[in-house]
Amino acid sequence: ACDFDAMKLNDASQKLIRTLDDDDEVVMLMPAAEFVISHGPKRTVLFSLCGDLAATEGVNDFLEDYKLLCANLGTISAALALLALGVETVPSELTWVCIMAMPDVLRKFLKLNTEVIKLTLGELDFLIPFITTCLGTGFASASFDVAGSSMFFTVFVLWFVVNILLVDADLTKRVIEARKSRLGKFVGAFAGLGIFTVLLTFGLFPDAKNRRYTFSLLRNELAVETIALSSRLLSTPLLLLCKFIVKSYRDPSRTNVIKIPLVRHMMHKKDLRRRLRERSLGMAGTFGMGSSSTVLEVSSTTRSPAAAAPSPP
Repeated sequence: ACDFDAMKLNDASQKLIRTLDDDDEVVMLMPAAEFVISHGPKRTVLFSLCGDLAATEGVNDFLEDYKLLCANLGTISAALALLALGVETVPSELTWVCIMAMPDVLRKFLKLNTEVIKLTLGELDFLIPFITTCLGTGFASASFDVAGSSMFFTVFVLWFVVNILLVDADLTKRVIEARKSRLGKFVGAFAGLGIFTVLLTFGLFPDAKNRRYTFSLLRNELAVETIALSSRLLSTPLLLLCKFIVKSYRDPSRTNVIKIPLVRHMMHKKDLRRRLRERSLGMAGTFGMGSSSTVLEVSSTTRSPAAAAPSPP
């Protein structure tokens, strides 16, 4: 019997393949193309801006030394700004303190990998949530009478893009080795954005009003309500965060935004071992960036009587 445990088949496929005869046909789903990402100081956003390796390493090391300070400052300032929006007794001017969260956002952005950013920008899981988040926060800002609300939502959009939508571009050793830390980030972002959306939808912010704007389009009179439209638009990033939470829980090592398309290969079971071995040798010494680069699925097209169980997904 063949030992398929080391051949990078998923559990369902391993069980299925043992029930088939050597001449039974199977279809193997595998990545269409795998690729290698170069990483280091020269591949970061900061180096692409300044072009000086020594300065890049010096600035990154300096910012890492104050990582905890920047993170705590950002959390506290965001909480104060949110209180200023939602509590009448808190001065509304405190919404401007949200700008103190920008050093942490900037620190994370400067160390992102530029090659992964280019790949991420072409994914629908980046484009659609980015557009809906910008529009949703724009309509939310129009609902508030607080002067600093526009700054608060601008900082939130920047934070969301760097920490959530460009999460795959953070290839620092600390992040790669502690992949499970992403799950807590996604859960926290979902909880914060979800609570804000609920409060806004049910009119629990004292300074928020559901303003109505009308305009003409192709001889038709159209009306837009800011809070109603903002709630609908912000549901898209909330759904994306749910997807990221499930992905991170089931497989912490996979990418969240970047995808690799799968191709189908039909063969006999007896040829499967050779094909997997060739693939493993071809991957030796490479670092694959893709959510589907580590697990293969096999389904059978000709089943023996012993394989009457449902095929794996």
